[in-house]
Parts: sequence; structure tokens; C-alpha cells
Amino acid sequence: MLNTSTGYQLRGFLSEMSAEPIHGGGVTLQRVLGEQLQEFEWFAKTLWFPQQPRPKYSRNVTNLVFPGWQHERWLRPVMGCRGAWKLANAGWIREAFARQVARALNGIPSLRESPFLVCPQADITLRAMRILQRNGPLNYVTWVMDDHLVRWRNRRWEYPIGMEDLLRSHLQEARAVCVISDTMRDFYQERFGVESIVLHSPAPEVVVPVAQRMDSAGPLRLVYLGSVGPWQNDALEVLQPVVRSGEVVLDVYTRQPELLPDSLRCEGVTLCDPIPASEVQTTSARYDATVLPLSFRDEMRQMSYFNIATKFSECLGGPVPTLLIGPEDAAMTRTAGRYQAAILVTATSTEAVASAIRQLRSEPVRDDVLRGARVCVQAEMSQDVMRKRWKSAWLTAGIDH
Repeated sequence: MLNTSTGYQLRGFLSEMSAEPIHGGGVTLQRVLGEQLQEFEWFAKTLWFPQQPRPKYSRNVTNLVFPGWQHERWLRPVMGCRGAWKLANAGWIREAFARQVARALNGIPSLRESPFLVCPQADITLRAMRILQRNGPLNYVTWVMDDHLVRWRNRRWEYPIGMEDLLRSHLQEARAVCVISDTMRDFYQERFGVESIVLHSPAPEVVVPVAQRMDSAGPLRLVYLGSVGPWQNDALEVLQPVVRSGEVVLDVYTRQPELLPDSLRCEGVTLCDPIPASEVQTTSARYDATVLPLSFRDEMRQMSYFNIATKFSECLGGPVPTLLIGPEDAAMTRTAGRYQAAILVTATSTEAVASAIRQLRSEPVRDDVLRGARVCVQAEMSQDVMRKRWKSAWLTAGIDH
């Protein structure tokens, strides 16, 4: 794999998340990198909690997993939940944890010999990288899928003290930078002076099944497939009035049924077992529309404004229209709006939902939306498009592809 003109192939992966396809980020990696991931010699997940699946790679690779803040659990009986959480998240504690991560990474023989991929989400990966760089430069490509550090406060974007400089340094010293959306690209260019390549999850390469005909007399059959939590729940709750009225029924396929809002634990909402990504399109074909919820809350604005979720391409590449519920300036709303690729609910009002339901019941509107979605996927979300962008990142970095 050595190429004297372009350097070494990527050999490792470092992130708060796993590279396995057990969540959106892992699915994105698998779809974009494909067989390249099989060439990686080591994987390091810098933060793992017991409720998460522990990464298990089928090959004989170096697999480093760092359990996060076990002492928080030990301190709870003495300090209470809030006190234990506050201490465990103190800067000096997080720095000590990052030093532990850095020491383990230093034991990887190829760490300073070959380039590797970093997908930072929070501060632990960034802190560990800074500690490692004190002993000499590192050769890495970075791909920011989530920026969990930035927050919308006082009508502006703010980072915790010290974190903005930490992220700036990490981005500027990378051989190439990839980001999850146009919005994040523009923000990092303005904030940090960094050029980046937009790279997010492509639509899966599957044969799109023929959707069932809509029953014009019965309730609309909606489906949501994915996580429920702070990023989704308030947008999902926008559907509550039309669910309770019987105008729609909603099936939710999720691994976190306990997190579904109480307001949606009612007749008309059915919780279903999660399904693998390979079954998303065949499952959605049984419904009238797929729901894609994005939080309207300021506390979650960093997710809605910047992120392109893995399910975005799955929805737009699927056999039925997408009902996207979220802020007008969210990255996914803006992308779908450019192509008229989804039916949009950009306000929480009853009228906004009622208008969307009327559109969903119109066959001409449904046909137009599906055409727009196909154009959007072909132009911006196909595997070909994303793999070409990934290749351009490699060329930017001067790494053998």
C-alpha cells in the first residue's frame, strides 16, 4: 500500500463513536468507506457507556474501548446524581481521562507511521489528540459528523471555554477536513478559516420496492424508524393532534421505546421492534409516508441546524414521500426544500400540520415530491457522489486511495 508520491493508506480510526453499523455514524462509515474499513489495523472508541453496544470487530484488529466515568457511578451514593455528574464532567477530570486514552493510543505501533481517520464528536477525542501531538505531529484526516461542543446561546453560537481553540487547532492541523453538511462547511470556513468537503451518508444501494396504494378513505399510515430522544421528540409530538383525531396512525420502530414522549403513548401510535438498515425501504413501502423529525428547541439547535442524519438519505431514497418536521433553517430542511424533495412542516402550529396532511393525501403532490427526492438523491446523496467526495478528501490529504 506504500506509494511514495501520495503516502500511506489510512490505518486507524479514532472517535467517541464506534465504526460498526449499529448507529448512524457507523452506517455512514460503512456506506462511504466500504471495504477500506477492512484495511484498518486499529479502532479506538474514546467514550463508552454500559448501555451502549460494545464494539466487536470480526477481524483480528487492535480494538480499544474506554469506559467513561465509572467513578461517577461510585460517587452517586455519596454525592447524589447531580454532584457526581458535575464532578465527573469537570475539565480536569476529562483531561485526566483523555491522558489515559492518549497513553493507550501511544502503544499502537503504526500511530505515527501511517495516517488515520478521526471523527471527533466531543472533547475527549480532541483532548487526546492534543496530548499526543505534544510528542510530535500526527498524520490524520478528520471528519466531523457531530459537533457536540457548540451551543446556540444568546442568539449566537458559543463554545465552552478552551474548546473553540482546541477544535480550531485540530481542524487546521488535519491533512483534510470533511464535514456533515453545507451548513457546517460554511460555519467552519467563517469561524476557523478551514476549507472542508461535505460528506454524509448516501442512500443505500437497494432496489426500491413498489409502495402500496394509499387508502384515500382511511387514516394516513405514517412510519418513523430511528432513535427517539431530545433531537426527535418535540417534532414527533407535533403529530399528536392528528393522531388523536384518528386522521393518521403512526408506527415507531426504535431501540429506545422508553424514551417515547408520554403524549404519544396513545391509541394510534404503535411501538415496533427496531429493524436493520437493510430492511428500511421494504418496511417503509407499507406506509403512506416516512416521518423525519428534527427538534425545534434551541437546546438542540446544534443538531438540527448542522446535521444531516443517516436516515435523511434513506427517507428521500425510499418508496414513499417524506414528511419532514423541523425548523426552516435546519440543514436537512434546506436541502429538501431546494429540490422540493419532502413535504415540510416548519412550524408547530395545527395549521402547518393540517396543510402537510392535505398534501400527503394529494396524489399529484406525492408524485412531485417523489420526483424531487429522486433528483436530490441522484445529485447529492448517491453512493457514487459520496465516494467521489471521499476520494477527493484523500487526494487533498495526499493519501494513497
